[in-house]
Amino acid sequence: MADPLEGRSGVREELIALFNDGRDNIEFLKLQQWRIANYALLLIGGLFAISKLTSTPLVSTEKHVLILAAVVVAFLGCFYLTRFQRTLVGHRRRLGFIRENYFSDEFKKAWAKHTGIKTDNDTGFFEIVVPLYFFIGAAVLAFAWFLFRSSTA
Repeated sequence: MADPLEGRSGVREELIALFNDGRDNIEFLKLQQWRIANYALLLIGGLFAISKLTSTPLVSTEKHVLILAAVVVAFLGCFYLTRFQRTLVGHRRRLGFIRENYFSDEFKKAWAKHTGIKTDNDTGFFEIVVPLYFFIGAAVLAFAWFLFRSSTA
């Protein structure tokens, strides 16, 4: 296979910079996704702690406000998880394009064998993000259940 960059000075350095930028962005965005999920769960736990700190039982309106706050936290967490996942897909596609068009066949074979990477670049949404949605949603439901259960005891 002929080198597609032959005779084009500076392009190889640009591709390396682009590849490194994409890799760094993927690493950063994955870290941010986990932070969002952790902080969403932490905030929902904080709302639960607030509900237990009062010396008098909460009235229905206060419980509804706390549940609304938990739903808002869950919605914003899921919104940003999705937004970051879409950005990750774009970076993965760019890296895949660079790998497919500018890397040697030997590298591509070694890459596929070592990583077991699927051919599509949209992986991660159903494997990671959707389970996080369910986990955050379950935390909100558990919070609401404990909040209203305590009033019937």
